[in-house]
Amino acid sequence: MSSPSALEASRRRRNEEPLSQASQNLTRRSPPEYWDNLSTVWLTRATSPPAIDEKSPGTAEELYPHPAKYCKEDLRVIKIFARHGGPDLSDLRNYPDLQLQISYHQSMSTPGSLSRKRRAGSPLENNIDKATTKPSNTSAYSRNFQQHLADHGIYCTGYGHRSDPTKPSNWGEIQERLAKPRRSLSPSRFSESDFEAFVRADEQMSTEKQVTAKILPIIEGDTSTQFRGTDYPFTNLAPLTDGSLASAKPDHFFGAHPKDLTLDIRKALKDKIIPSTAEDRPMLLNFFFEAKGPSGSLPVASLQACYDGALAARGIHSLQSYKKDTVYDGNAYTVTSTYHGGTLRLFTTHIAAPTAESDNRPEYIMSKLDGWYMTGNSESFRKGATAYRNALEWTKEQRDMAIRSANERHMQSLPQVETDSALKETTSVQTVAPKGSNTSESAEPGPLDGSDVKIRPYR
Repeated sequence: MSSPSALEASRRRRNEEPLSQASQNLTRRSPPEYWDNLSTVWLTRATSPPAIDEKSPGTAEELYPHPAKYCKEDLRVIKIFARHGGPDLSDLRNYPDLQLQISYHQSMSTPGSLSRKRRAGSPLENNIDKATTKPSNTSAYSRNFQQHLADHGIYCTGYGHRSDPTKPSNWGEIQERLAKPRRSLSPSRFSESDFEAFVRADEQMSTEKQVTAKILPIIEGDTSTQFRGTDYPFTNLAPLTDGSLASAKPDHFFGAHPKDLTLDIRKALKDKIIPSTAEDRPMLLNFFFEAKGPSGSLPVASLQACYDGALAARGIHSLQSYKKDTVYDGNAYTVTSTYHGGTLRLFTTHIAAPTAESDNRPEYIMSKLDGWYMTGNSESFRKGATAYRNALEWTKEQRDMAIRSANERHMQSLPQVETDSALKETTSVQTVAPKGSNTSESAEPGPLDGSDVKIRPYR
């Protein structure tokens, strides 16, 4: 049993919250419009008092009127009395000498003393002023985040928005593709010693960044043919709901290179498919990885994956609908994944057509594909890594197909003169590959030294 002194010390440590943490808690307060639009406000630690007040009947002024409202005449007399110096307090014990007070205030009125006074101000007070005057957007670290998504037609797994959850039309195709065997994960290439090394590495991980840097490469294998990005906010995308949510910031993701898509299409759909203003970063993202360390939250990772998947589904759908009627085929073209405590999970998100039940707006529905305990045994690891690598390849095929179709529709929509000019530009320069070179997408281009170029005589 703990001693009274130990209990007191523990209580004191809990009460001594760091100043930075206090300011962070204030900064996480969401703007008022976020709470106004929620159909249900869940009472959590992140729920700010203004959110509760705004959902309560009546204002603070109506519920707790200021006493001065009902004693205006007395207040007028008090103000006149105060202007003439107020009551004489010189007979009180320890009352400071008036002359000393005047000297002190005169010294503090100089510019140098004012700057010293500002520097000596309480850090907590400064942080509170900055935090309360600039509320930030809401992230996935609250149950209200899931409620907000659901209110805007974005349903994460387990929300229960329908009695019969809808799966994508190509569910069987995706499952079959995920289970396709891979030679790189056969027992001869990924041995028991390799698996044991993976388990040891997983046990040493303490943060999500370590998981992404050390664990993920073992699961992914060779991704040299993929175009990836890591851990930056998607500030260039249009809001998915009402603008009150923070920008998505996945731990790891894959997409296409901007040069693969016609410039006119990129300009037209930039706020749907291009997450960053940097031209050398991936676009049309449709594969995401969200990691959490041992002390991280699995529900938060799932909500982040849900948010990522909805953004990706919207981007793919906008490209598929470019220069054609909007199509809702019920298929999924995106995969999201989470890793927490040695467990890998894969999800997919598809768009459902607008209905009267959905207020005539499309719905984004997240479905769980499967899950694997990667540190359980080598067979479980092989199944999970196989599904992950197959999903990477499958999502690349989906975005490549969408890009190719959109480019073709764009070319067909141009006038004949512009089309001929564009075709001439693409065929004016011919590249000759050296003998024996591999022309697959994973091969590096060989040098062109002229030894393999044959110049035919003019006839």
